[in-house]
Amino acid sequence: MNYQSIGRNKSASNSFEKLLALRMPDLNGKSFLDVGCNAGFFCGYASYSGANRVLGIDFSETFIQSAKLNFPDCEFICTDWENIPAESFDVILMASALHYSADPAATLQMLMAKLNPGGVLVLEFGIIDENGVDFIEVTRPVGDRVKHAQLHTMRAFAHEHGYVYNYVGPSVDQVGDEISRHVIHLIKIAASGIIIFGEPGVGKTYLANRIVRYENQHLDVDLWLVETSNSTEKFPTFYNLLFERVDTFDLLSVYNLIEDNSLVRSIFLDLLISENSFEDGFVISGAFGIETVKSIVKRLTSMGVKCVDIPVKNYFEPSEIEATEINAINFMKRISI
Repeated sequence: MNYQSIGRNKSASNSFEKLLALRMPDLNGKSFLDVGCNAGFFCGYASYSGANRVLGIDFSETFIQSAKLNFPDCEFICTDWENIPAESFDVILMASALHYSADPAATLQMLMAKLNPGGVLVLEFGIIDENGVDFIEVTRPVGDRVKHAQLHTMRAFAHEHGYVYNYVGPSVDQVGDEISRHVIHLIKIAASGIIIFGEPGVGKTYLANRIVRYENQHLDVDLWLVETSNSTEKFPTFYNLLFERVDTFDLLSVYNLIEDNSLVRSIFLDLLISENSFEDGFVISGAFGIETVKSIVKRLTSMGVKCVDIPVKNYFEPSEIEATEINAINFMKRISI
């Protein structure tokens, strides 16, 4: 029986359900590598999704020949993961394969090193239901010995090496393995960012300016919103949803509408991301609500940006501002690449 389900072929793995569980990042215009590609199902998906470079590797010549027949527009190489071509990728997939590595942590480091800044390593692997941060060797019902992660293994790995850790969810059940499979995304940090938020007049801009003295860029969203409100031809949808319904001289009402309306918030984020560069260390300041801050952090994290948010209160004393400034600068230095 085939392992991957392609077309009407029966298989040991429900590839389509696994694809849904993987929650792949956007692949359009990206380079994609599948480590342990088997018959090429996920490479075919990457090509269909607009990836401009698709490579699958597997140590089985039989699988590679099958993959070439299934997806002739993709490239497939018969090799092991210790001999991946010397190039970097935007997205790397390793599904149902990490447990075969004699040293999973070293394999993960090798794969992360092959990611471009902001790139994503999509992992599907077994997690043993026990506390700990190690890979544990177990004997599977099919008779082979493999290494599965404990509950906190991947989070600890990400923290140790400075990667963004994103738990995606459970995967599909796997024939021949009683250990449940799960999906995480490890993101290689491309930049660092600080989000300063709070009500108007509490000192956000003052704190932001103190931090950006150290050559970080500052995006003052108050000013950006005013400039955007004057660009009705460039941003007609955003203008109709937001600026026609509020007084742009009362920016707090603008921020409140962004906070309270998920559609407006989504369009606001799309514009904010597309119109501004987040390639280096930066500071964003604005009178954001909690949900808006969460949305900004989530969107930037998906781009490989490590974020921290700082709420500013009226009662900030000079000593508190100085301490916050020092912590923010240390954060920038700690995760800069």
